[in-house]
Amino acid sequence: MQSAAAVNAAVGLVNRNDMSDIAKNQGVAVLETKVGGNRVITESVGSQIVGQFVEPDVPMNDPGLVL
Repeated sequence: MQSAAAVNAAVGLVNRNDMSDIAKNQGVAVLETKVGGNRVITESVGSQIVGQFVEPDVPMNDPGLVL
């Protein structure tokens, strides 16, 4: 998020002080949890979830065979 914000500011799309009252007062969070072996990443602004991604846990039995 920080690198995307830096790029947007560098090209003039946003100003450093541009933010909603919710983001300013309640904050922005990115959480990672494990649910049943899957990695779940949740992004929220205030109390609103704005993104949720699930990555399955895929074990590598023998990494040498991949190469």
